Amino acid sequence: MQTEMAAVVVSSGEGGATEPQSTEQPRPGAAAEVPDGHAPGRADLPLSALPAMPPPRLMSMRTEAAGGCTTVLAIIGVCVGGTHWSVLVLGKMGNPLPPLFLSAIWAEALVAFLCLAGLMFGDPGVVERSELRCLPMPDDIADLLRAGQAIPADMSNIEDPVQGTYCVRCMVWRRHHENAHHCSTCQRCVTDFDHHCGVFGRCIAGRGFRGNMGYFKVIIFMALLGIVTFAAALLLGLTRGPLQL
Repeated sequence: MQTEMAAVVVSSGEGGATEPQSTEQPRPGAAAEVPDGHAPGRADLPLSALPAMPPPRLMSMRTEAAGGCTTVLAIIGVCVGGTHWSVLVLGKMGNPLPPLFLSAIWAEALVAFLCLAGLMFGDPGVVERSELRCLPMPDDIADLLRAGQAIPADMSNIEDPVQGTYCVRCMVWRRHHENAHHCSTCQRCVTDFDHHCGVFGRCIAGRGFRGNMGYFKVIIFMALLGIVTFAAALLLGLTRGPLQL
């Protein structure tokens, strides 16, 4: 179907000259133009319109962390002190084993302490708010925020085949491949979530040694290795030292 053209006569400012201008009528069914940066149906609320992040259960987290740190430091103290006592008191063996035991136990203690610091202060993989994570905002959420209403506590997360899962508590998109989960204690979404550790008061997350999973695995291994080192030094001191049993 040909486009209808209409000539419009416009008077010029000087001399009354006129020039024809053509106006093109939109075709039936044609979509209206959308300004750049505004996708149809996309909620464009700013990030400042989002409510504050849910507060974590700090008392529970601090209590758990205090217990975990105390446990780790106690194991380090027992293993290091026991190894020193076994080597210096029982194990006057006159061979190169005592220096090896002492070097091993102090190395294990140092690695365990560094892993403990990584667990306490490292990022397990928290999903932070950003334009990439928060937009496009689901229509249900945008309507509630525009109306000044709070997000219902019993509202379920929103699934989208492209964006992933929208957490209605953190208000971020979690991609399908991230295996993310919202921790009810830390009140944050964490990628590659494994569990919330009641010993250290932190989310344990990551694939292999990513996130803080590496710290968690290594600190457990160091505890076992430290106990083995202490037991070996004690056994050797009791069987070969001057105070043989």
